[in-house]
Amino acid sequence: MLLSLILQHNTQAVIVKKLSSHKRNIRLKSALWEYNKILKTIHILNLINDESLRQKLRRARNRTESYHQLQRIIRKVHDGLFRGNKTIDNCVYI
Repeated sequence: MLLSLILQHNTQAVIVKKLSSHKRNIRLKSALWEYNKILKTIHILNLINDESLRQKLRRARNRTESYHQLQRIIRKVHDGLFRGNKTIDNCVYI
């Protein structure tokens, strides 16, 4: 599952849909949901305790917003389209 996400063969939505569609996957789905709760709790506690982590997350959010702004500009220039479906397909090599 992780490899397919990393290589962008599947999205999180597709994996969650497949896990939720069959009763045979219910134990795996429950385990993943519980694991997610543990990771979320650890992240929140780290966020509360670590000022530098909060600053890094703020910078990452700003960088993401800048990327979306750049995307909007590129879409205007290229008639509203990107050339590829994956991030790597849209990279411009100089």
